[in-house]
Amino acid sequence: MQNNLYSSVKLEWYEVSHYIERALAKILKGKTVCCAAFEDAEYWSVRIMNRRLSISELKTLLEFVKADDKTTEDSIPEDSDSAKFIGMRLSSMLLGIALGARWQECYATQNALWLIGISFDSDAKSDVLKETDRSN
Repeated sequence: MQNNLYSSVKLEWYEVSHYIERALAKILKGKTVCCAAFEDAEYWSVRIMNRRLSISELKTLLEFVKADDKTTEDSIPEDSDSAKFIGMRLSSMLLGIALGARWQECYATQNALWLIGISFDSDAKSDVLKETDRSN
C-alpha cells in the first residue's frame, strides 16, 4: 500500500461564507451577505441572505470565473429572474478565486469544508485575500 500525503485546508462554514462574500463584493461591486452550508454528503451551497441575485449578476459571476456549460446551466434559474442561492459548482469557483487556490477534492461535513490536495497560486494570495488583510 502506498502512503500519499496531501496538503489540506479545513474551512468552517462561516469562513467559506466570508471568502465568498469577499469574492462577490469584488466582482459585483457591492455588499452581499451570504451563508455557505452543508446540504448533504455530496453537496453544499451558498444562500444569499440580504437580497436576490439578478440573472445579469449571475452571468457576470459566471463570466468572471470562466464557467463551463454545466456550471452555467446549474446556476441560471429556469423559472425566475433572480436567485437566492449559488450552487456548489459556482461557489467552489468563487472560493478558489478568493483563496487563490486549487484543490483535487473537497469533502463537506456538517461543520466544515475540507479542501484536499490544495495548492496556492504563485503569489500565495489572491487579490481578494490581499484586500481582506488590508481591511483587518
